[in-house]
Order: sequence, then structure tokens, then C-alpha cells
Amino acid sequence: MPIVAAGTEFDVTVQLRPRKTGTFRATCRLLSPEGQTLVSFWAQLAVTYTGPARAPPSMNIFVKTLTGETLTLDVDAKYTTADLKELIEDRKGIHPKHQRLVCKGRELEVDKDLAFYNIERGSTLHLVLRLDIGVFVSGDLQAPGAVYLQTSQPPAVPAHAVRHLVQTVKQLYSKNSGVHTSEATAADPGSGVPVDTLRTGDAVVDSVVSFELGLCESHPNAWLLERATCAHLTAWLDAQAHTRGLSFGDCKLTVTQAELMALIGAQEVRRVLAFFDQRMQGRCDEIKLRRVAAVPAAPEWIDFHTDVALKTMQVPLCGDDAYTGGQLVFARDDGALEVPARGLGSVTLHDRHVVHGVSRLTDGIRYGLFLLEHTC
Repeated sequence: MPIVAAGTEFDVTVQLRPRKTGTFRATCRLLSPEGQTLVSFWAQLAVTYTGPARAPPSMNIFVKTLTGETLTLDVDAKYTTADLKELIEDRKGIHPKHQRLVCKGRELEVDKDLAFYNIERGSTLHLVLRLDIGVFVSGDLQAPGAVYLQTSQPPAVPAHAVRHLVQTVKQLYSKNSGVHTSEATAADPGSGVPVDTLRTGDAVVDSVVSFELGLCESHPNAWLLERATCAHLTAWLDAQAHTRGLSFGDCKLTVTQAELMALIGAQEVRRVLAFFDQRMQGRCDEIKLRRVAAVPAAPEWIDFHTDVALKTMQVPLCGDDAYTGGQLVFARDDGALEVPARGLGSVTLHDRHVVHGVSRLTDGIRYGLFLLEHTC
């Protein structure tokens, strides 16, 4: 590794949330020409925002919080979801990364404005916390669930702790979203529609795990997408992340069916959609492409939670040897933790009643295609 002489000066570019003045703690990195991190450190930065101000408020909307409180926000149709989260942070002190804003059963994308979602004067949104087993559930980062997700070689979690975790997360989900798990119909893993979208010789159902009020499936050998297709999508995601200044961290992009077909062709998109429709007995209404790159100074983990989407299907676009950590972990009602195989060509599906998290991503980049259903 090159030696950096004392007193060497560097130009540092820091990405901050917009329209903020104050003192911020930021991660700074010195990169090699090949993009590798040579030095990573924390810095306190005093920032004065001098760019354009938000548009003047032109209407009021309401946000219901998890405690039943209703916030009145002065906004404009041009405000983005990021703007709303900043306003809520100013009022309630909840960091934007812990906020989910839901309107008519759909989570709002950070870069979309209110007009995109037809949010008008008097509309009501719901604030749902990103459930954090270390903060919102147990209040203790040393709780078994938190330790399991944060540790590279996690200890076994007792069955009673997993059952308590599942019960607690589902109770919080019901409280935060107004959707009660008792409203669901128990899934029958034997009632799935036969799959006829896979190529000859591929496995149909490799693992079906029945949950109390949900269904989770793992298909390690589904091969819905060709290797060349996966490589093309990962290259496209790399280019998009670079353009957006998101070489590290989470780059999550929503694409339409037409846009995905333009990227990989209609035949493969139809095969993926047909698989979702048949296995989940529903219809995909949102598609996301996601690139998560490990942040060396502060690797992140996704806490145990239940999804806002009714149904979710994940198709990894890279092999699990491309990164360290970042494992999908399902918490089962019988007290077991399920870690499905997620190599290139695998598929996992689950509905909103299944409690799950993702372990700490410590190295590499994880790429994925997500199909979601938000409305029945």
C-alpha cells in the first residue's frame, strides 16, 4: 500500500443531505486510481448550505406516527420524499434512514416528489420506522438477534429468543402500519401453482418453509436469468451508482417493465414475471435493481423487520462469493433462523408476514433484482 506523507493535502468531496447547515460527522476516504480504499476516517465538518431554497409551501398534508400522533406539514407538490423526511427529522428527531413513508400501501421513493404519487392538500401519510432489533425492539445492541446480524461468526440464537423476536417485530409492524397479522390467511406451501417457466432440468421448488402467517420459498437452482444478463445488469448498476456518487453504500433504483425489457430483452423479463405470478399467486407492480457496496469504515446491516410490500421476490445478480456477509436471514415461528442459499441463479420469495434481516456486509458488492407487489 502506498505511503502517504505527513502534511499531504487532498481535495475531499462529501455527499450530504440537501439544504442542511450545521456540523456533520462524515466518512472520508482516500481512493487509489483503481477505486480501492487506501485510508478511511471520520471527520467533523462545518457546513453552510448556500444553494437554492425549497419552494414555498403551498398546502398542508398529515403524517401519522407510530404513537398515534398526527403531524401537520407545510409542503409543496415539488417536495421530494427526502424533503419530507428532513421535515420529520426536524420535528421528531428521527433520522431519515430510520423512516419509511407510506401512502395508500406504497412506500415512497426518496427521489420522487409528492406530485408523482398524487399527494394533494389534506392527504395522509403513515410514518413506519425501519425496525431496528438493536434500538426499537430490545434497546440493546447485544441482544441475540442484533449480535447474530452484526457478527461475522455469530453464536447460535436460542429458539425462545427467535420466537420472541418474531412476536415483537410483528406486534410493532401491526402498530406502526395499521396492518394486523391476524388479517392474513395462513399459507399452504403445498398449494403453489406448478412452475412451467424454468428450463428443462432446473429445480422447481428446492425449499419451502411454512411460517405462522406467511410463506417463504428458496430456489437455489432456478436460473431465471442468464449469466450474461446478470453481468449486463451489474455493469449497468455500476455505471448508475458512479453517476449518482454512490460507489459505496446502497444504490436502489426503480425501473419499469419496459425499461427492464430494454436492458435485458422481453423474453427474460416475461420469464421472471411469470415465475413471480405463479409462485406468489399475485402480480408484480414494482421492479427494483439494487447495488449494495460495503462501506469499510462502517459496514451496515438490515435489521429484522417485516416488509411494507405484500410480496417480495429477490434474484441475486452475482454469486455469494462476490461479497462477505450480507446474508438474508429469516426468523421462523418455530424458533429457527433460516439462511437460504443466494448464489447467482437463485431465487427467494416471501410475503410481508415473514420476519427477516440481512447480516453485516463487510466486503464486496451485492447486486440484486427485486420484484414487489404492493396491492392485492
